Amino acid sequence: MPRSEARAAAEGALLLSVEADAERLALFEDVVGRHLVRFGAKDELVVEWRRDSGEPGTTQRKGDEPDAAHRPD
Repeated sequence: MPRSEARAAAEGALLLSVEADAERLALFEDVVGRHLVRFGAKDELVVEWRRDSGEPGTTQRKGDEPDAAHRPD
């Protein structure tokens, strides 16, 4: 079952954690990220995910369509 957690990080940043099966992780990043971008649209919020391995995950920003979100290769 997917899980998520949020906690304060540095000024101007929020640290989020999403846990899901490897096959569905990008989907959960995208869904959570798009919702956060919508909530922070006035401030032009950008959501950038990092995997446990340090590799970049997906990125969501204002104007991105669901399939236009950057996905790692």
